[in-house]
Amino acid sequence: MDKPRLRLSPRIRQALERSGAFLLFATVAWLLLATLLAQLAHAAQFPQDIGAGTLLFRSTAALDPAAPLATDVRISVAGIVARVTVAQRFRNPGTDWAEAVYALPLPDDAAVDRLTMHIGDRVIEGEIHEREEAKRIYTTARDSGKRASLVSQETPNLFTTAVANIGPNEIVDITVEYLQTARYDSGEFSLRFPMTLTPRYGAPDTAESSLPAAQSPVAQASEPLPVATRAAAPPSNEATVHVVLAAGIALADVGSPSHPLRVTRDQDRYVLDTLAPQVPMDRDFVLTWRPDVGQSPALAALTETEGDTTYALLMLLPPLQSQTIGHQPRETIYVIDTSGSMAGPSIAQARAALKDALGRLTGADRFNVFEFNSTTSSLYRMPMPLTTESYAEALEYVDRLDANGGTEMEPAIRAALAQPAAAGYLRQVVFLTDGGVANETALFTAIKQGLGDARLFTIGIGAAPNSYFMRKAAEFGRGTYTHIGDTATVGKTMQTLFDKLEHVTLTDVLVDWPAAAELYPLEVPDLYAGEPLVLTASFPARPAGEPMTVTAFGHAGDTPWTQAVAARPQELPGIAELWARRKIEYLIDSRVDGTDPELIRQLVIKVALAHHLVSAYTSLVAVDQTPARSAAAALKRQAVSNMAPAGAELAGLPQTASSAALYRWLGLVLLSLAGLGTWLAPARVRSRP
Repeated sequence: MDKPRLRLSPRIRQALERSGAFLLFATVAWLLLATLLAQLAHAAQFPQDIGAGTLLFRSTAALDPAAPLATDVRISVAGIVARVTVAQRFRNPGTDWAEAVYALPLPDDAAVDRLTMHIGDRVIEGEIHEREEAKRIYTTARDSGKRASLVSQETPNLFTTAVANIGPNEIVDITVEYLQTARYDSGEFSLRFPMTLTPRYGAPDTAESSLPAAQSPVAQASEPLPVATRAAAPPSNEATVHVVLAAGIALADVGSPSHPLRVTRDQDRYVLDTLAPQVPMDRDFVLTWRPDVGQSPALAALTETEGDTTYALLMLLPPLQSQTIGHQPRETIYVIDTSGSMAGPSIAQARAALKDALGRLTGADRFNVFEFNSTTSSLYRMPMPLTTESYAEALEYVDRLDANGGTEMEPAIRAALAQPAAAGYLRQVVFLTDGGVANETALFTAIKQGLGDARLFTIGIGAAPNSYFMRKAAEFGRGTYTHIGDTATVGKTMQTLFDKLEHVTLTDVLVDWPAAAELYPLEVPDLYAGEPLVLTASFPARPAGEPMTVTAFGHAGDTPWTQAVAARPQELPGIAELWARRKIEYLIDSRVDGTDPELIRQLVIKVALAHHLVSAYTSLVAVDQTPARSAAAALKRQAVSNMAPAGAELAGLPQTASSAALYRWLGLVLLSLAGLGTWLAPARVRSRP
């Protein structure tokens, strides 16, 4: 039997349908809008980048910022080896016990081997342990109220120090020491000390990031580490820089392109200090020195003997006169980063460098220009000959480039390397970027897979480029890395780069040591005009005072090349650590070839523990065995903002993340509206008179 139905007039039914549809629409729109606003608020409160000189107090409340009181950088150079000490003093301004995480960018080739923590009159030296064990030691000490510190490598050029149980108004001194080698290029030595960094875009895929989240020092509080929202006026972190340089050879010039220096000479040593007592930590500090004319070193050989093993660091210069390749036409692919982190002076420097490069091409060359941010585009579908028309089109294209969006670099690399090659042309890819990416391993893999016979040259842009990515990308691309830190230096820097592009490389390089040696890098890369061959090796110890003879072989174009060097090595502490750092880098690089990650981990741990080095799988931990905080006292956590790189247009670091989350929610709103409109359409048809 049918149930009785309520019969409504057509007009009443139409009104109810309209009111119900409106109520449904209003409810859906309100829910989506509320979710969208919450998403935007979350993004505004918790930016994910951490910069230089940042002490991040973990806190559940908004307390006063814990700005650094002092940063002291001391660099001691002997020959081509530098020992760098970074001492920073912080104060806990709150009334609660605090745990802090301090983020410190360092050179990507730094061999970090020492940590010292000073709290009051307590001095605690760090010990090296496997990363998971170091984390366990730190966590146990923290939870029991003991002062403790943990130094871990987050990426090859970013380290973090966690410090537990800092008392109210207490002063904390953290000192980190490392070794590195000077770079030699076009007759000039240089050292770079990072003072800030460009934020990284995307999820990291380094060896460190493959660890479980619980093993990261940033996750010690069992929750994500918040970074404070940027204030209108960024903090002014400042540093004192002091350098003692004993080059071992006569110098024609010494100074810094990044900071004014006061230089004094003490016999064979140079003492250098920044002209200002304190300098803002908004750009990298760069030290340069140039050997006297006619005394450019052909060899620098340094050794250190430990037990029955000798470790050697060798720098060998290729021929000063190399053959030009001007007769061979070039096919140059320019790739320029136009992501948000390039905003301000960086994009101006990149545009100027790209215009300079285009102006150096000849009518015999072919070229193309790519730009990338959240998407990739190119001037032409394939490389085109340089003509008056194509040159004008390229300049117009470059003038329109602007910085915004994310840093989707991998599609740009693959697209540029996949350009159809023309027979008879020398393929060169020139990459202009600040290197603000986190998925470095995937990018190195893309370069190695797509390179073919091409060479990739990287140009680092800005006050604090990601030097690790820039150097390694050029290494995998069998090219070179050049840095432009100031628009005024574009012409000179590009001239240096093109001097390399236009000269034959030294290829097929082999090195013959006097005894069976473990050599790094195993495969010697191509060499360019003015660039040396820098190798580290270990071999059975030789009798004291016995000279070391090394012979290098290669080809300069089609001409065989050889150079034999006999020199009495100079003993210098730290060479063993530098050799170990090179070996660790080689092991990590083997991930690109598909080597078993567990095997890599085991080998890295063995080398790092033997040489007391921080690595992807080992950390330094220091524990004061005297309990400082009672179990009843709360341990607060707070985040503190960092200083932005020089030239950044924002109060803090420029955001390179894409608006993907926002677009997803807007897309849901539009889809919901479209679906609602489709659902209501039949009702409107039925209601027509």
